[in-house]
Amino acid sequence: MRVSDVREPSTWREKMSERDDELAGKVRQLFPVRGSGGDERAEDEETGEQGGASEKEPAGLEEESLEEVDNVVRLPFGRPEPVTSVAESVEVPVDPQAGAKLALFTRLIDEGMVMVILDPRVEGVQVPPQFYGQPELRLNFSHDFHLVDFDYDVQGVRGSLSFQGKRFFCNIPWVAIHMLYAHESGEGYVFEPRGMGPEH
Repeated sequence: MRVSDVREPSTWREKMSERDDELAGKVRQLFPVRGSGGDERAEDEETGEQGGASEKEPAGLEEESLEEVDNVVRLPFGRPEPVTSVAESVEVPVDPQAGAKLALFTRLIDEGMVMVILDPRVEGVQVPPQFYGQPELRLNFSHDFHLVDFDYDVQGVRGSLSFQGKRFFCNIPWVAIHMLYAHESGEGYVFEPRGMGPEH
C-alpha cells in the first residue's frame, strides 16, 4: 500500500475541518452568540466599523430624548392664556365723568350710529399710529357694523374699525373723549375737561 493512499483520507478530513471552521466563523460573524464577553466586544467593533447602531444605542437615544424634553417649547393648545392689551399695561388717567359718558353713549348707540370725537394724544388711546400726533380724531361706532369685539363699559369704548380697508383694534378711554354726536338725531354733547357734565 502506498503512503499517499494512507494519508489521503486524513487530508480530506483536514480540508473538510478547515472548511467547517471557516463556515462556522462566518456564521458567528453573521449571527453572534450572546453571553460571551468576547463575542459582544467583537460585535461592537464590527457594528462600529459598519456605521450601524448597537443594541445599547436605543437606550442612549431614549435618555437623550428625555433630557431634551426641557428644551421643547410647550404650546398650551386648548388653554389660551389671557392676553394683556396695551391699554391694560398703560396707566390711564381717571375720568370723573366716565359714568355720565357711558350712560349717554349707551342711549345714543341704541338709537343708531355715534361719532366719538377724541384726543388721540391722551395716554391709553389705541388707534392707528398715523393719528397719534393729531389733536383731534373722529371715529364712528354702530351696532350695524357687526363688530365682533365691539364693547363699551366704565373704562371706555373699543372695537376693530376699518381704516382704508384694513381693520385696527381701537381702544378709547373716556378721558380722551370730549364729544359725542348722534347721527340719527343730530344731537351733540360736548364734555368740558373739568366741567360738571355734558353740555348740550
